[in-house]
Amino acid sequence: MEFPKLPTNENKRMARLRAFKILDTPAEDGFDDLVRIAAGIFEVPIALVSLVDENRQWFKAKLGLDATETPRDISFCGHAVQNAATLVVNDTSKDERFVDNPLVTDDPNIGFYAGAPLITGEGEAMGTLCVIDRNARQPSAEQIEALEALARQVVSRMELRLHLLESEQAIAAERLARKRIERQAECLHRLQIIAAQYNASTNERIDLMIDAGLDLLGLHLGLVAQVKRGRLAIRNWVAATDSPRPPLDKMCDDLWQWMGEKVDPEKVAATADARVLAAQFGLNSPIAVPLVLDGEPTGILLFASPQDVQPLTIDDHTVAEVIADGISAELSRHRVRRTIREEALRERVRSQFGSSEDRFFDTTHEILAVCGFDGYFRELNPAAEQLLGYSLPELMSRPFYEFLHPDDRDQAQSVTSDAMVAGSRTVVENRFARKEGGYRWLLWSLAADPENQCVYGIAQDIGDRKRIEKMKNEFVSTVSHELRTPLTSIRGSLGLLLGGAVGDIPGEAMSLVKMACNNTDRLVRLINDMLDVDKIESGKLQINRLPVDLRKVAEHSIAANATFARDHGVEYCLTEAPKDAWVRGDQDRLIQVLDNLLSNAAKYARDTGKVNVSIEHDKDDWRLCVTDHGPGIDAAFQSQLFQRFSQADSSTSKSSGGTGLGLNISKGIVEMHSGTMGVDSTAGSGATFWCKLPKIAEQPATKPKAAGTATQILVVEDNPDIAHLIELMLSQKGIRCDLAPTAVEAASKLLTNRYCAVTLDIGLPDEDGINLFRRMRARLKERMPPVIVVSATADKGKRELAGNALGIVQWIQKPIDLDLLQNAVLDAAKRRTDRVRVLHVEDDAGVLEITQRQIEKVADVTPARTVQEARLELRKNEFDLAIIDIGLPDGDGGQIMHEIHSSPAPVPVIIYSGNEIEQSLAEMAEAVLIKTKHDQQDLLTTIGKLLDQVTPRDTDSMP
Repeated sequence: MEFPKLPTNENKRMARLRAFKILDTPAEDGFDDLVRIAAGIFEVPIALVSLVDENRQWFKAKLGLDATETPRDISFCGHAVQNAATLVVNDTSKDERFVDNPLVTDDPNIGFYAGAPLITGEGEAMGTLCVIDRNARQPSAEQIEALEALARQVVSRMELRLHLLESEQAIAAERLARKRIERQAECLHRLQIIAAQYNASTNERIDLMIDAGLDLLGLHLGLVAQVKRGRLAIRNWVAATDSPRPPLDKMCDDLWQWMGEKVDPEKVAATADARVLAAQFGLNSPIAVPLVLDGEPTGILLFASPQDVQPLTIDDHTVAEVIADGISAELSRHRVRRTIREEALRERVRSQFGSSEDRFFDTTHEILAVCGFDGYFRELNPAAEQLLGYSLPELMSRPFYEFLHPDDRDQAQSVTSDAMVAGSRTVVENRFARKEGGYRWLLWSLAADPENQCVYGIAQDIGDRKRIEKMKNEFVSTVSHELRTPLTSIRGSLGLLLGGAVGDIPGEAMSLVKMACNNTDRLVRLINDMLDVDKIESGKLQINRLPVDLRKVAEHSIAANATFARDHGVEYCLTEAPKDAWVRGDQDRLIQVLDNLLSNAAKYARDTGKVNVSIEHDKDDWRLCVTDHGPGIDAAFQSQLFQRFSQADSSTSKSSGGTGLGLNISKGIVEMHSGTMGVDSTAGSGATFWCKLPKIAEQPATKPKAAGTATQILVVEDNPDIAHLIELMLSQKGIRCDLAPTAVEAASKLLTNRYCAVTLDIGLPDEDGINLFRRMRARLKERMPPVIVVSATADKGKRELAGNALGIVQWIQKPIDLDLLQNAVLDAAKRRTDRVRVLHVEDDAGVLEITQRQIEKVADVTPARTVQEARLELRKNEFDLAIIDIGLPDGDGGQIMHEIHSSPAPVPVIIYSGNEIEQSLAEMAEAVLIKTKHDQQDLLTTIGKLLDQVTPRDTDSMP
């Protein structure tokens, strides 16, 4: 037996494998589905997703094998990760490397093995997707290609899993950082207000600071103790409740002795964790922070509570430290003032440390500044030097805006000017220059003081927050384009297979294709939900506010989800709905909300009969309700129901493919419509989910629908009664007619419009119908629509044309046979031979191929994969329709849209992109479709509608 060698890049490979954070994690449906597909393709009993670490191969997904791992030194996969090629062992009994391998000679008795390496974008092989049989066999090239394709999907899923994990961690860190900044800013703002109370005494200021700390921490007792004659004595104490004062003096004595008669900052801080005070004096959640004067600890600030409170966090300790810094500074100023004897000296010190230029926060990490209305800093604390690298004299030598990034100067000056005029508080972010180069992002809280002609400012370094935001935006961009586009190709390809594009698929293979299609849809839904959550959080979700009838929304959603309801053993019933329940909002987003409520009702109340939908009056609102008769929702969980990833019954949710985001997204959409959303439920008695939306006073005027011309029939008939009769006959089949009483008018309409068919009377007043047919056929060539001759002399015309009647599909003798005419027109419409030219601008080859296959019967598609290619095609050719992806390798597809829109003869445009579209671009397009939200069928339907509204360009046939 040959032991597997270590790859040359083993250290790098192992580092990358650990970075995926996937080893020894629970099974996941997506990986399990891929091994089932692989086993089905090869028709083998065993298939594995195997990850190779230092000592073993561990199975993330397995089929037909009980073991979760095997030693690396006997593993087949250990050989496979040595290079990028697929390892195939057709007959282990004839391969010297494996003939005596325990996995061959003993269970599972491997006779055949094929393993495709799981290769990351950096080129490292993490493991394999492998298939195993107990008998020797010879796989086909197609099977090997399929195994390698599935291996790439395993890697894609691993990378997606890692991206999702990193995104969740980044979002949590960003929230924590934002909360910390907000709490610190609030604390500093309160201290700044207290410091501005110049008439207050030192004791009064310290009491106000303690009270501010109690409020921010949610505690009830605060005290300041200082060392006096060798012991800690209480200087200030504040109780937020009327409870009896605890034995504070005794507590301070014991605390002093516990610290060994010296205020040790580290030991003082440790009292909170040791809970010495809580155990001895019945206090909860103590926080003790040293007070430092002139660099020496000379007392403590203590916060605690006689009651049970929630556990304190590191942010609470930070708040206590900021309060302690303020009290220390106040005590320091008090000490200075006490030593001043002469009035002149007192005035000089007061001008330096008191009034509007007080800088008692020299120890804080935030920048504290006083800036005059002339733009020059008057005072800065040492933190400015530490963060920016400039000395304080350098920072005070120039107006502050000269240190800002050029792109931030106008906004900063405008915000500061507004604050100066109004004497208000405001917050602004900007990039401040660093002496060593580059810029530092700062968040400024500003408070103007018009009386003293200055602005107080507190600045925090928010570089970490900006990096988190950038990482999140990059992740969202990756999800939008890099995942949506390949998923569109995958889903489109599977749809073609299911639709029989490559012929009949065997039953077992068909079930695997359906399984892959269903799981692709689940992944698509998850991605769409994640993007919706991000857009709602950032305020970027677009809502097109138009009059919407809630009854129409309900009828549409019920019809669209009827099959889903039947599959779950329920029926949707619209029990109460006024005819005109108008609101102002986005119809598609409201349908999204109701679709989610209906699908939840079916999933969680399956096999319970009916799910009722109603629209009710509720004062100034419409109340849209979905009521099921399922198990109901426990009252304790209802408050969490609309939070992200909340699911009342995780087992049901998992089996039904729920993401736990639907209700959170729905609530966000409803609130963006100025509405509210909630649930009424009792465990065991069903649930009613409802949303209230503001009524609008009047029903909007209905816009008349523009009549298209593509599905029209041109009726060439000089007798108005007969023309009207033909129009009535065809309208019964939903066919629209355009009338032409003369040959001249008929020729003009044929040259400028597009018709499915033409009914032609031979006896026209200005030209014989047969001559008209010959002339137009020669002129239009393949664009000539099928012709049905409807004439009293049809037989004569047929004889006259003899064998030269190509293009005439039926001869109908007057009086007209209704059925014959209707059938002839319908058949003619199906034979339309004119073709439309479509420019498809898309960088993904899969999407290009799928789209071309679907519409090649009715249109000629010209692909362009870059902005440059699209421009070249537009210069060389004329097109009737353009399909454009916005995200392209060499630029923005919006550039092409602007060029088409401003051209002398613009053509209709469909945007089909993985990215969300700005409103200005959307207004230039006939339709906007987002990949994964709109599938290939949506695209084809939209293309079909637009093809019916355009006239193929043919410069040779124009008059």
